Amino acid sequence: MKYLMVVLSLLSGCGASSSNSSEASLQLEQNFNLRDTFSQQSNNFLQGENIELFLVLTNHSANAVTLTFSSGQQYDFYIKSSIDAEVWRWSENKVFTLDTTELTLRAGESVEVSEIWNQEFSGSDMAAVGSYSAFGLFLGQPETLQFDFIIQ
Repeated sequence: MKYLMVVLSLLSGCGASSSNSSEASLQLEQNFNLRDTFSQQSNNFLQGENIELFLVLTNHSANAVTLTFSSGQQYDFYIKSSIDAEVWRWSENKVFTLDTTELTLRAGESVEVSEIWNQEFSGSDMAAVGSYSAFGLFLGQPETLQFDFIIQ
């Protein structure tokens, strides 16, 4: 019965909302990192180098968990400058189905998503040398993960 309440909490928390119970966060774990052009995790990138944002969601429960999303968008990535200004968002100008979608993870299963940022800002300016923060999240999960990096 306790597991059923956790799953119901997970299902009601997915979509644009970010509220989930603390028990649910123990069931699902997100990991986030950045990778260079050689697919190596890094926090230092050359100016103009493609940066891969890599996000993993793992089900640590003994049972399958189904997440329900309020649209076709299930995750997002964005970049902020050192002055906390958002300079790029993966989902910007993308169109997603408005139909509800689901993602089912079997016990112990992980799902991985990644997107490439070519260091172009929203508006076609290129990123300058400096410090930035990348953020990744599966929609409806209780936390947005942050990874700080430098463009040199």
